[in-house]
Amino acid sequence: MFTDHDSIYHRFFSHPKVVVDLLKNFLEPAILSELDLSQMQRLNTKFTAATGQRRRADVVWEIPVCGGLSLFLLLILEFQSEIDEWMVLRLDVYTGLLYQQLVAERRLKPIDGLPPILPIVLYNGEPRWNAATSLRDLIRLPTGSPLWKYQPDMRYYVIDEGRFPEADLKGRQSLVAIFFRIGHPDHPGSIVETGRDLVT
Repeated sequence: MFTDHDSIYHRFFSHPKVVVDLLKNFLEPAILSELDLSQMQRLNTKFTAATGQRRRADVVWEIPVCGGLSLFLLLILEFQSEIDEWMVLRLDVYTGLLYQQLVAERRLKPIDGLPPILPIVLYNGEPRWNAATSLRDLIRLPTGSPLWKYQPDMRYYVIDEGRFPEADLKGRQSLVAIFFRIGHPDHPGSIVETGRDLVT
């Protein structure tokens, strides 16, 4: 069940222009340069697990990769207000279910391979995000074990809203940065100042 806060986030980040703003201002430039944001499309994010249970990732976007490649990047945003120590495992499951959905819909052919997936966790809680960002960090195996080459290697990208100083956010010409400032004011007067910036 979603809270009102979750609902606000979902509505806000359901708009393509907002997602473009987020990526342009908070994604690594090297990754951003690979994406053709002008052609991105939102996808149905309801997946059916093997048990028949419906699973839902928060928002999934299909983004063509620049350079004329026939690959698409599927972007998963997870909105969290608390640290989930098992987030990387959840995203590994979501990724598998997403691939299964694409295969079931006959959008993929074996000859084409699988499209890349970039999982992004957008975190708005306290304290700062410190959960493992690599699935291998959670797997208990001694260094040098021959079993490592058979272990999954899922990783995700974190945007921790509270990590950015207000001065940093104020310097960005970004609606998403203003949204972050509203959620993490430095002092009570910050909200009034942020409101003025939003109007102007």
